[in-house]
Amino acid sequence: MNPRQRRGVLLILVTILGAVVTFVAVFSYVQSVSSQVGPMTTVLKLSQQVTELKEIKAEDVVAEQVPKRWVPDDAVHDIKDVQGKVTAATYSKGAVLQSSMLQDPPQLTEGYREISIMIDAETGVAGKVTPGSRVDIVATLEDPNSKAQKAEIIIENALITEVGVVTKVQEKDSDGNFSEEKDSLPVTFSLTPEQSLKLAYAESYSTKVRLLLRRDGDQGTAQSTGTSPSTPGAVTVTVGGRTVSIAPGVPTLVELPEEAAQINADSPIQAAVVVSADTAVGRMTTTWNVGTEGISAVHGSIRTNN
Repeated sequence: MNPRQRRGVLLILVTILGAVVTFVAVFSYVQSVSSQVGPMTTVLKLSQQVTELKEIKAEDVVAEQVPKRWVPDDAVHDIKDVQGKVTAATYSKGAVLQSSMLQDPPQLTEGYREISIMIDAETGVAGKVTPGSRVDIVATLEDPNSKAQKAEIIIENALITEVGVVTKVQEKDSDGNFSEEKDSLPVTFSLTPEQSLKLAYAESYSTKVRLLLRRDGDQGTAQSTGTSPSTPGAVTVTVGGRTVSIAPGVPTLVELPEEAAQINADSPIQAAVVVSADTAVGRMTTTWNVGTEGISAVHGSIRTNN
């Protein structure tokens, strides 16, 4: 073997030795890191931002291997574990999916509807109402003539199904001017259609809506004077043959007759039509004043078309 061949063989041996040393070093490093990190496990991470009450599907998550020691105790490892669940809030892309981030979808009793309104965060049982709470709903209305205000319990023992987060809102008065920002809380109730209409009316026309929190198990009837012909300032109103008494500042809902009918009162009143309907995007409620400024006379005509 000549000198050139010997140098070639020596170079090959050195290269092989260097490769072996590098492999051993890398292997040792990996083993050291593995021993420090510990075993790995599979978690599900959100592949996109998800909004509140969204059902989690396979396309919303990606599986990823991460050290088990860094995984939350309630982390979700299998998409099958989230079937039938919805998110409890809005979560960002990349968040590790956890069982505490999920809840059962809202369940409504047959014949009930969900309706949400904004409640003053300070006066509306601040911080004490939670999903499952039972409350009485109080509306404060103002007499357009005397400007006197009266509070009335419009709905008793209402079930709260959802409480949102405090939001800054501004209210607009009849002149189009906005008030100062105040903290308000979106609260969702499970109510009958008739109760939903009452609440929608109160939200539109009352000066304030408050909640009276009930203790657990309280199924009693709230003490309320109600409205009768003997109530001071009460007005007798007849709608399609049905007679009711209304008091200044107290909203009173009367079902519209199925056919054209007259509305009569023994004094001028204000009236509005409240309509609620189920749509593809949920239940929607709206109100219309009868006339431009409410009813200024003591009688008028009503016609409804299905």
